[in-house]
Amino acid sequence: MHTTSSLYYPLRLFLVRSFYEWIVKNQWTPLVVVDIQNDPHLEALRPYSKNHKITLDIADDAVDGLSFDEDGLRATCYFDEQPHNVFVPLSAIISIAAAENGRGVDFDTDEEQEDIVFYLEQLKKNQNPSPKTAHLKIIRHQPTEVTDES
Repeated sequence: MHTTSSLYYPLRLFLVRSFYEWIVKNQWTPLVVVDIQNDPHLEALRPYSKNHKITLDIADDAVDGLSFDEDGLRATCYFDEQPHNVFVPLSAIISIAAAENGRGVDFDTDEEQEDIVFYLEQLKKNQNPSPKTAHLKIIRHQPTEVTDES
């Protein structure tokens, strides 16, 4: 990932956390779709996945100890009534949405995000700062005279 500061926090962290809070506040069930294909942290979830993806119910009554941090989502999830300590890296979260209505957000792949960040950094480097000139024109409105023709 192309970062410019050690204090860089991924936007996805804030979006996931914000959508989670919004979904819960509306008394809906928060679901996250996770891509488990290339992440060793998620190997334990493989038997419960379909097409390398798994949907996790992260409502308070479905998991224990849910937390979000700079690295990802952590919780104790239950599969076949057995507890599993799960760590989901932010990069593996594909979407978060409400089960009841599907309202939420889908995320781009990391490669697409990195390409966008890299492009913006390059654009910033190649820009020549120049003084800005005003592009607005002052227009004075002349009131029209209203005549009574009765």
